[in-house]
Amino acid sequence: MLVGIFAIPEIIDLAIRRSSIAGELPPGRISKGAFEGVKDTFRHFWLTIRCSLIGTFIGIMPGMGGAVAQWMAYGHATQSARTAEERKGFGAGDVRGVLGPGAANNSKEGGSLIPTIAFGVPGSTAMAILLGGFFLLGLVPGPDMLTRHLPVTFSMVWTIVIANVVTVIACFLFLNQLARVTTVRGGVLIPVILVLVFIGSYTSNNHYGDILVTLVFGGIGYLMVVSGWPRAPFVLGLVLGKIAENYLYISVARYEAAWLMRPVVLILFALAVAVIFYPLIQSRRRYA
Repeated sequence: MLVGIFAIPEIIDLAIRRSSIAGELPPGRISKGAFEGVKDTFRHFWLTIRCSLIGTFIGIMPGMGGAVAQWMAYGHATQSARTAEERKGFGAGDVRGVLGPGAANNSKEGGSLIPTIAFGVPGSTAMAILLGGFFLLGLVPGPDMLTRHLPVTFSMVWTIVIANVVTVIACFLFLNQLARVTTVRGGVLIPVILVLVFIGSYTSNNHYGDILVTLVFGGIGYLMVVSGWPRAPFVLGLVLGKIAENYLYISVARYEAAWLMRPVVLILFALAVAVIFYPLIQSRRRYA
């Protein structure tokens, strides 16, 4: 579903335009644009910090994943726009739509270390592999990782920091080569991307029906793009739906209807209602 709703519409758009992703790249503009992006990070410094905190918080919650962190950060970045004209810029080149998800995506790995180290519950696929490495080395996640093996824990934290620095340096060194990928003609890229899309869809369950699902949701995704409907809420519902359903079943089985009156549930319901109605009230005040 995810591959179909995001990959197929972009492939169709690329085929209709009959051009490369970026067109012609003027010489000297690539490095200038990259350094301008660094400046944009400091121009929107507090947005970057807030989205980093969102990514860290999502990383702490096992099973949520990077997709949830990125879309929540994108939603927060969209809400940071003060006017309707600014909101129209998202999806049309506003750099905040890149800074927010990028910050959340980078910070979630640090957050996912917390449940992995402290409780032995991996926060992501990468952390699950790391947890296997712990057992191979005889390290048991838990209080010992925060006391007796604290140097090992700090070494992992600094590894993430150094890895981000090294990645930035490597990207700047190979910036021109990486940017040229976007100038490859669509006629060359589309067959390669389609093959990867279908291989990825098929190998998820080794079933041909998954390819059909990809095509169906690719058509739905293209209709959403043409109609101007956002795909992010659809993805959030898809990712969080199964998790919400599982915990709903556990709550009903354990507490029956009484779980609805528990304080934490009431607070969450109040927050959900506030999130839904606050933008409506804000827009009415703006146009009143």
